Amino acid sequence: MTPSGTFKIHAVFKLHQRGLVLTGNLLDGNVKSGDFLKMSDNSEPSLLKIISVEYVDHLRNQQAELGLIIESDSQHLLDLIKNLAGTELLVMQDTTADKLF
Repeated sequence: MTPSGTFKIHAVFKLHQRGLVLTGNLLDGNVKSGDFLKMSDNSEPSLLKIISVEYVDHLRNQQAELGLIIESDSQHLLDLIKNLAGTELLVMQDTTADKLF
């Protein structure tokens, strides 16, 4: 895994039958489906798989954000991530798949 960007979380919510959504801004680098967010919760770092990247445009205040949909249905994970609003997480790219071919 190699870092490919930094994502700042603004809000977190659950989308029925889709997963957890983290809205925010990509501060640098890039992000795509299949990448991971690296999160630490006072114990070991964990990786959250990004299954979709959505673009959110707020016309009223002329701001744009990304919505990262995370592969999880866990209420515990949702509660943990909600406390991370304002936090910057590393976007990690899985480079092992590139080496298979």
